[in-house]
Amino acid sequence: MIGDLGRKAFADEDRMGQFGGHAHEAAGDGDGTAQGHVGTAPRQTERPDHGGTGLDTDAQRQRFQPGVRYFMGEPPTREHCIDVLKNGYQRQRIAAAEYLCLLNPGTPLFNTAAPAWRQQRLLAKMA
Repeated sequence: MIGDLGRKAFADEDRMGQFGGHAHEAAGDGDGTAQGHVGTAPRQTERPDHGGTGLDTDAQRQRFQPGVRYFMGEPPTREHCIDVLKNGYQRQRIAAAEYLCLLNPGTPLFNTAAPAWRQQRLLAKMA
């Protein structure tokens, strides 16, 4: 009995992979007839228009030099990292603290998990 269940599970898994991961489609022909959804049209997905996305990239391309590392749209400098620590989101702030250590080896890592009042006080001293 356990062998039959195992074979059935593998057969179901194989059918799910064959029909895009939907087990109910494996029983029918993918049009919803297996579940009693007769008369429903298949879902049409709209393809995005990629024609306009290149315009912004072309306009911004002149700002960036090939072979130069960028962090938040600018090369990582001490001043830029401090600005990100003051105004960035938490993940950006964590990366800025790490960049500060990389730019000035031996400096302690800025504690982005400290209370906000303590971070503001430390940032005021750094600026």
